[in-house]
Amino acid sequence: MRVLHLSAHLGGGVGRALACLTAPTPGVEHEVLCLEAPRKPRALDRVRAHGVRVDCTPSHAELRARIDAADLVQLEWWNHPALFAALCPAPLPPLRLLVWSHVSGLHAPRIPLGLLRAAGRTVFTSACSFDIAEIASLSGEERVRLGVCSSAAGVEDLPAPRIDAEAPLRAAYLGSLNPSKLHPEFVELMAAVALPGFRVHLFGDPEAGAPLLARARALGRPELLVLEGFTEDVPGALADFNTLIYPLHPEHYGTAENALVEAMALGLTPVVIDHPAERVLVEHGVTGLVAADGAALVAAIDELAADPARRAALGQAASVAARTRFTGARMRECMREYYALLMAEPRREIDFAARFGRAPAHWFMACQPPGAPFLADGTIRPGPLAPALFEPTKGSLLHFRDYFPDDSLLARWAGALETRR
Repeated sequence: MRVLHLSAHLGGGVGRALACLTAPTPGVEHEVLCLEAPRKPRALDRVRAHGVRVDCTPSHAELRARIDAADLVQLEWWNHPALFAALCPAPLPPLRLLVWSHVSGLHAPRIPLGLLRAAGRTVFTSACSFDIAEIASLSGEERVRLGVCSSAAGVEDLPAPRIDAEAPLRAAYLGSLNPSKLHPEFVELMAAVALPGFRVHLFGDPEAGAPLLARARALGRPELLVLEGFTEDVPGALADFNTLIYPLHPEHYGTAENALVEAMALGLTPVVIDHPAERVLVEHGVTGLVAADGAALVAAIDELAADPARRAALGQAASVAARTRFTGARMRECMREYYALLMAEPRREIDFAARFGRAPAHWFMACQPPGAPFLADGTIRPGPLAPALFEPTKGSLLHFRDYFPDDSLLARWAGALETRR
């Protein structure tokens, strides 16, 4: 069967997932249409190394032709404006549609109800997405078309863990340092750890990490955080650490949490807060510690510091669990089963504009939760605003405004947002 992957780009977690999924699989021929030109070649090169055809920035005529030639279309879903620009302006051929959702949908961005109903199969990347509010509106027949397959995989290629039951606690954080992903009190929580000389090494975007360093200095703890910068070499970066401190924003959008899974596979003991995506990945007291809140997270770090043998045992169990659950072969077999189910069904015509709206402002709102503060007159309702709204990309309001500069409603909302920084 010929599977056409339609993706906004091949960056971040989706690029890593497709580099693993598109490895040779009997009976499956993968192709990728990338709506934006790649900024970094790593994932693109890995996909092409499998012999997979990858084309970028297709015209609408090319998009139609490729959909028509494919046996099924796998939509790599998150609320990127390029996806709406490809799907909504003009009709597309009948297709068998599988949606692989790379956001949880529990908070903004939501997974539109119209998309769940349109897809022949919707495959979540975390079981936590079965708790999204939209599922309550689906019929029994529609719910049967839901499934899950993690987009975290390939950890079998990582070097074996190095577990030292006597080493002192050495802590790292790996992943996004943006306020929409990281816990809003991250610095204060780290400053509350009692362990003398405690510090956390941050592996992530230096620009996003700079305000964290400034906050640590303001608290009189300039030594608390060490900003190491972004890394492609995760095993090398984490080689000197044994504990992953991973407190995320209570309403973060993540699912598979590749950084967490890779660190676990490498034998780091994870300490997380009890949010839906994290509790799917970490079993409290078995493969790490799952804290009820920030104060419990601080206590958990101090507990691990006082008991190196327990920390080492948790790290060993985390590595075994991650290397068992998140292999490339397991991902490919899981998705192949969903492909087979969808291939038994006929192609269907889908009017995406009818489901998302016919203007860019409608497309943006299709992924906002009920009660979103954006009003029809272009103003924004008073009250606190989520940090994710101020992101320049990641499907934010500003991302949509920049992608569709002629949409007057997006422009008015963006102008109102700028006054609320």
